Parts: sequence; C-alpha cells; structure tokens
Amino acid sequence: DDDYRLAPTSPLVDAGNPAAGGPALDLDRTPRVVDGDLDLTAVRDMGAYEWHDSTPPDTTLVSAPSGAIRDTTPTFAFGSETGAVFECKVDAAAYAPCTSPFTSPALGQGGHVFMVRAVDAYSNADATPAQRSFTVDTVSPTTRLVRKPGKVVSAPKAKFTFSANEGAATFQCRVDGKKYKPCLSPTKLKVKPGKHTFYVRAVYAAGNVDATPATYRFTKVRTPKG
Repeated sequence: DDDYRLAPTSPLVDAGNPAAGGPALDLDRTPRVVDGDLDLTAVRDMGAYEWHDSTPPDTTLVSAPSGAIRDTTPTFAFGSETGAVFECKVDAAAYAPCTSPFTSPALGQGGHVFMVRAVDAYSNADATPAQRSFTVDTVSPTTRLVRKPGKVVSAPKAKFTFSANEGAATFQCRVDGKKYKPCLSPTKLKVKPGKHTFYVRAVYAAGNVDATPATYRFTKVRTPKG
C-alpha cells in the first residue's frame, strides 16, 4: 500500500479548507487543524492525514563546569535546532524556561547536577536532556604537620610528614624565601647549615589554598665527622 502521510515540506500542509468544522481527527486518529507550517495560523492539511512533527530535538551543552569548582553561581551554555526553546533545572528543582547562557542560583557546598532540555516548535521535548555533574567547594583546607625533625638537625636531610583535614588534597612546600613547589608527604629536605623555616600548604581540587600554611623552624648543623 502507498503511504499518503504528509512530509514536513509538503505543499499540502496547512493548505486545506480554512473554514470551521470538518472531522476533528485524521485517519491516524490524531487531531486535525494544526499549525504545521508554523505561520501562527492553524489550518487543516489537505488529504486524509494531518502533519504532526513527533521527532524530539537534541540538546547539546556548549560549555559547562565540571569537577570541583569554587563558583557558587556557575554558568552553562547550550544549543539545539533552530526555533527550539529550553527548560533548565538544577538538582531536584522543577524544569523552568531558560535561555543560553544560563547562570544558576546560588548553590551550596557539595555535588550538583545541571540538566537542560530543548523543546521544539511542535512542543516535542528532548527525552534525554543534556546534563553535567559538578561539585561546589569554596572551603579552604587546613594543613597540619604529622611528623617533623628535631629543632636541631644534623642528618643530611630533614624529613617532614603532613596531611590535610580532607583526603582529596595536594600539597605545596617551600623553604625560607623560596617559591612554593608541589610536594608529597613525606618529603625530605636537604639544606645548608643554619636556621631554616619549612612551610607546607594543602590545595583542594577546586584550587582552594590553605591561607595559613603549617610552619616549622629548625636549625641545620654540620654533620659531625667520624
């Protein structure tokens, strides 16, 4: 059998009798008198079938934060097919109309999920919204020295062990007036004889740095010759 259903580009879309009345449903039992050509005037199509676009749009995230971030009001950019509008939500909130770029309301510490779906001109909504998970972390870490050498060191190297109040931290160390450099715990320092100050600070994944590094002062003396 031939298929006489209309294509979206058919000249028969919105080309039927514009007068009121006529059957309310087409042969597929779907409503007639639909604005198929989107000219803001609903007119029944010619033939036994009414054109209905049932294909949902696809939503794409153009830019979005990920991982750990310090921004409590992150911004998201997204897109879809021409003529589509969007609905956004964060976490358990309900979907609400939005435009790109979208800036979220202020978010608390911890994990969050942003979701956005496109809705086309025929009210078809994307059934698989674009989404992005991320974590807001604005809290600065606290660094502490777990083990340290004596106040007077004669060994070739001074050994320090340190930690942060949360496990997912990296560390930066420096001695005296030098610049901070990445370091691991434990770390061993080789310094010249004299007085020294060791500094270590924790850094979280979002970039939060301990503003009050752990500090330890010690004196290196020459190793006795035996």
